[in-house]
Amino acid sequence: MRMPKLTAVQKLRFVLGVVAAPLAPGLLFGLPDELFAPSPVGVVWSLKFAAIAEYPPIIFVGVPLYWFAFRKRPATFWRCMLIGFLLGAIAYLRAHVGVSTDGRLVTWDAMTLTIALLPVSMFCGGIAALCFWLIARPDKLRSARVS
Repeated sequence: MRMPKLTAVQKLRFVLGVVAAPLAPGLLFGLPDELFAPSPVGVVWSLKFAAIAEYPPIIFVGVPLYWFAFRKRPATFWRCMLIGFLLGAIAYLRAHVGVSTDGRLVTWDAMTLTIALLPVSMFCGGIAALCFWLIARPDKLRSARVS
């Protein structure tokens, strides 16, 4: 079974999902900070951080993985969530593994200080995947006409 041909509305929903989904965790963490405990960080900083942390993994890994994973099988909710958790882990690893600001390699000892943030990052990836799912509704592609 080939991937159904997408209509203009389905393409638009996919693009809107890819654009809006990475900002959902920023809103989730930034709005309560802005509404209940005003601070200099606030929602703008949270949205900027979410965009910087999540757009590269989504563009370079998520979109190709989505099309590869679902070209012959339906895009179920839980499969999209698993991709979201994976992208959250990739965002964490991209930020915390590699070369430090002074040019030295980050060691495992240094990384263990932040390893508690891995589940938080995976949770944020799951929130982004949920947002993508609600906007793009890839489960509706099954009812599209196959060409």
